[in-house]
Amino acid sequence: AVPLIWAVFSVLMRASREAGGLRAPACRRLNVAVAAASIWSAITVAFSPAFTSALVRTVDPVIYPAPLRAAAVAAHLVVAVFCLDAWRRSVDAPSPRTLIAGVLASLPLLSPSRGAELDSSSSVEYGFLALSFAVFTAMAVFSSFPLATIPSLLGKRMARAYGAWTLLASASLL
Repeated sequence: AVPLIWAVFSVLMRASREAGGLRAPACRRLNVAVAAASIWSAITVAFSPAFTSALVRTVDPVIYPAPLRAAAVAAHLVVAVFCLDAWRRSVDAPSPRTLIAGVLASLPLLSPSRGAELDSSSSVEYGFLALSFAVFTAMAVFSSFPLATIPSLLGKRMARAYGAWTLLASASLL
């Protein structure tokens, strides 16, 4: 996940140096995706026993020490607030409705025919990869164990949280 996070923040940092760079649809989408990934990560850390208990091999849920849990939740929430603020400043009429409309408008980008910005071969490949990462996200979040561990192969301790980063990978391909 670290190379993905590094690449996404590099793109956002480069865009922030240009006048109106963060207003580009791709940058708005990345800011929302980073915020969603950070919020999901904060939730999975805060409620780790609920997300890591499974009836496979072991039933020991992950319980983080309170200071570590507080620091991780705070770090993720700070990143989420920062990215949502960047998104808010990049749209004309920021509101939850605008946010939801933007997310829904991005869903058709998961299909292989994505438009004229890419040639047809690249369009199909990026569309397939974005859709694959979206499916991995859904598997990590909604599937029962052990199926939920397949996208990350990290085991039950990190499988649910990893869905946040496959979501970010999907959004970065759109």
